Amino acid sequence: MFDYFGEKELEKQMAFKAKRDAFLKKPVQFLTNFGVKPNHITIFAVVLFFIACGVVMEHPVIGGLLGFIYCLLDGLDGPLARYQKIDSKAGSLMDIFADQVGIIVLPILSVIYFDTNFVFAYIFGLFYIVEIFLLTILNAIKIPFGFVLRVKYVYYGLFLLCTFIKTDLLVYFHVVFGGYYLIHSIFLYFKLINFYKHSR
Repeated sequence: MFDYFGEKELEKQMAFKAKRDAFLKKPVQFLTNFGVKPNHITIFAVVLFFIACGVVMEHPVIGGLLGFIYCLLDGLDGPLARYQKIDSKAGSLMDIFADQVGIIVLPILSVIYFDTNFVFAYIFGLFYIVEIFLLTILNAIKIPFGFVLRVKYVYYGLFLLCTFIKTDLLVYFHVVFGGYYLIHSIFLYFKLINFYKHSR
């Protein structure tokens, strides 16, 4: 399967997945009995996320609740796929997209909703996604990449806070972590290039 976690992170992820699968066994059995497939959950979660984005400025509590459900559902499709024994690379790629859709959309909304600096929002969103792309490739060809700073849920929380206080705090986040992901993506890119240079 495709993923973007390093070796040490993956060990923790596997232990967490085992506990989560055991905890969600009853809901997963219930959904399976009704013919629900993992992709149904993934698509529904993404739809909920976009609804949340549409209502969050006027109704931050409702938007935040829908966003929270999106995050919960994002953790349900994997256990469902494993229970139904239909987990696949195609499914894991779809799950990665659903998992990262917030980082694609929220920087754009931060410009629209809070008039935050477009350049820094763009750099953050772009290089966060580039980072995920590179990490997935490096994992697929088994190149270790060390520690990666992950800030997705912190970003979601900060975005929601901004909708409550109607103030842009995201520009500082974009500057700091946009710079981090830009630099780290370049590092990962050259790690990938060096691998192919020495594999000839």
